Amino acid sequence: MIDRGVRYYVDCTETVCCGLNTGIQRTVRNIIARQSLIRERTGLEVVPVVSFEGTFYRYHADRDRRIFAPLVSRILGAGRDFIDRLFFREKVNIDGVAPLPSAGPQHHLAREQAHRRIIESFRKVMPVLFHCAFWLDNGIDFHGKAEIAGKDVIFYPDAFWYRSTHLTFSRYRALKILLLHDIIPLAAPTDCDPLYSFSFRRNLAGIVRELDGIVTISRSELVHIERYLDTMDCRRPLLMYNYWGADFLSAGTEQVVREEFRHAFAAASVFVMVGSIELRKNHKMVLDAFDEFWRQGGDASLCVIGKATSHCRDVKQRIDRHELLDSKLFRFENVTDAELAYGYQNCAALIFASRAEGFGLPLVEAMWYGRPVIASDIPVFREIGGDYPRYFGLEDVQELVRQLHETIRSEEPPKPKKWLTWDQSVLNLFEKIASMAEQAAAGRTT
Repeated sequence: MIDRGVRYYVDCTETVCCGLNTGIQRTVRNIIARQSLIRERTGLEVVPVVSFEGTFYRYHADRDRRIFAPLVSRILGAGRDFIDRLFFREKVNIDGVAPLPSAGPQHHLAREQAHRRIIESFRKVMPVLFHCAFWLDNGIDFHGKAEIAGKDVIFYPDAFWYRSTHLTFSRYRALKILLLHDIIPLAAPTDCDPLYSFSFRRNLAGIVRELDGIVTISRSELVHIERYLDTMDCRRPLLMYNYWGADFLSAGTEQVVREEFRHAFAAASVFVMVGSIELRKNHKMVLDAFDEFWRQGGDASLCVIGKATSHCRDVKQRIDRHELLDSKLFRFENVTDAELAYGYQNCAALIFASRAEGFGLPLVEAMWYGRPVIASDIPVFREIGGDYPRYFGLEDVQELVRQLHETIRSEEPPKPKKWLTWDQSVLNLFEKIASMAEQAAAGRTT
């Protein structure tokens, strides 16, 4: 029997701070936007919270201006990037892991020590800046400190590899359930930024022993997580998976679509890629295919939607310096839900060329709108998409070129595929979390 007196605190710290609109942030916002729906349908009390120096405070999305915290985050990120490159010519992690400069180990040690001192000063300034930003944005109630009891549940759907998450683990004795979107940095480290993989591995190992449950987002990813847990010498947390929804919170607000974004979809045939520009997303292969497609006289455009990671600046530069930029090749970094919906509605097809994914949110979104999908042939896309997409081999550029031509020639688009809405998905999620929490609480008392 599910205890209705338990509160479910949802940590959305990094989403509130960063202001981005990639897959994780859209997931978190879709969850907390259904706080009232969850209470009405299930009787569960869901409380969005943000952590500040290890303490959770109630978060009110409806009054958050979402201006100053994202601005501070961008400024601090740019500052960190500048400091790293000033000392080491490339981004390094917070512990000073970096390649040895050619001047030798002694020179490297002096640089590393200076870098560490500056970063520690950086850390001391960050809380002050974010406190001011949170106060100005007005989304966090600093008088509403979350009173979290031992029987309550803290659900972590956000990016867990930041310091703010780890501080809360040591402070609160509540049940802890992590939404682990994927473990690609562990399962396919060569497809990720090495420093991100290092941070991910270290931080996941640091918290997995304290978790009561893990929710992931596909059967395929559940298998990877089970294999990872088999290598860990610790109590095994409960495991479940839950699929995400395909609709948009703000799909009807076309007035917020920028004119330059509409212009990118003005041509008769526009293919779209959705997702951060990172190694595993395989943008380089898609660009190779389009260069060949255009060389053959293909008449279609490509719109790339996503922010470039620091490890893929070469791909970003290739796009930004391309001779067809702003005529047949377009790139946008951070788009709204309304713009993304507009892109799906007006594209010839979604291209999803990833070498690894935990779920593939753009896949179900494109299917929801009945748009063709050209996807890499990987297990999770077969699980989610079935026979809906046109598949191509991961490194087969010519096959992808052929799929581009065939998609343009095809007269009838596929019918929209029935999929979960976000309402259904989030309700399913909290039914599973409540069940998981009940089992975990019973395990604590035995």
